[in-house]
Amino acid sequence: SPSLALTLSAAAMFEDLSFAFSALFFARKRVGWNVAIGVVVQVVYVAMLVVLLRWRPTLETWAIATLIRGLMLAGASALVAGIAFVPIRVRWDRAFVMAGLPFILISVLTIARDRLDTLLLGLLVAPAAVAAYQLAWRVIFATLFVPITVATVLYPDLAASGVDRHN
Repeated sequence: SPSLALTLSAAAMFEDLSFAFSALFFARKRVGWNVAIGVVVQVVYVAMLVVLLRWRPTLETWAIATLIRGLMLAGASALVAGIAFVPIRVRWDRAFVMAGLPFILISVLTIARDRLDTLLLGLLVAPAAVAAYQLAWRVIFATLFVPITVATVLYPDLAASGVDRHN
């Protein structure tokens, strides 16, 4: 349905916004802040998802929970970045947007690549099967979030230690 697509698009937009703040935290060597925000939001999301799906097990319920997750990620990241680094202001700068066009194009192509399996599946099977596939994929991805963030924190230190005759 159009409202479901709009809800999921908004959720993806807020997740992508939180990824921009993640890059800021990485650049400022505050990876722990990013991990803390991500883990807290993910735990709240999973708990909220379990409660909401027991109450009303529909795809729309899952989509709304996913939108709330995106809002929590982007909101918490913006709040922490705004307090710790710089006040965040939204304004239009044409030169900035023009300089970012290649990155926007890369982002759009990456999103298209990441969603290609769902689009192709949508051509082959009923919408209910595509919804079940996406729901299963989101649940799997949610369980991988914590190990991926821990690995992200540890990898720079491991890479910095280098390879020597002891390892």
